[in-house]
Amino acid sequence: KNEVSSLNKELRMLILTDYIKKDLLKIIGTNEVIATMGAVPIFESVRRSSQGQVNLAVLSGQLVIIPKEIMPQVTAIADERKIPYSYKDLENTDYVEISFSGSSKNKVAIITQAFGQGFIQVLVGTKSLLGEGWDSPCINSLILASFVGSFVLSNQMRGRAIRMDQNNTDKVSNIWHL
Repeated sequence: KNEVSSLNKELRMLILTDYIKKDLLKIIGTNEVIATMGAVPIFESVRRSSQGQVNLAVLSGQLVIIPKEIMPQVTAIADERKIPYSYKDLENTDYVEISFSGSSKNKVAIITQAFGQGFIQVLVGTKSLLGEGWDSPCINSLILASFVGSFVLSNQMRGRAIRMDQNNTDKVSNIWHL
C-alpha cells in the first residue's frame, strides 16, 4: 500500500517467492484465510488489499495470471511475436489464467514486455524463474518473500531492482526483504 501511494501508476513492483502453490488457485476470488507463502497466496492477498488500484500479475514456470483489462495489450505483444495462447477466466475476479505456446521463454518475454510498458504494476513470480538471469530494469520496488539460503543468490535477486533503467535515469528502488 505504501509503494502504491508513493508511485501510483509508475510502480513496477516485483515480488519474488519460493513456491507457486498452484493447488491454492481455489482461494482466488474467495474470502478464505491465507495461511501460507507462495505466488498464488501472495497474488490473492495483494489482489484483495489493492481493491483494483494496481494491475497485478503472476509469472511462474507453471502459472501466468493477468488482469482481463490488459488482454488487448498482451494479445498485441503475443501476435507481434507470433506466439499462440489460450486463456480462461478466474471465477469471481477480473483476472485470467493464460498459457502461451512454446517454452517458458515465450511467456517470460511477453509478460516482461507488458510489465515494462506499464500494463502490469505488480508482478508476483518465483525466484527459480525470475531470480537469476531475468532482466527488467524498470523494477522500482522489490519484495523478497523468500527463504534465501545463499548470500550470492540474495544479491542476485536484489540486483533485479538496482539495475539502471535507460528509460528512467532518475530511478530509485526500494527493496523489502521479509
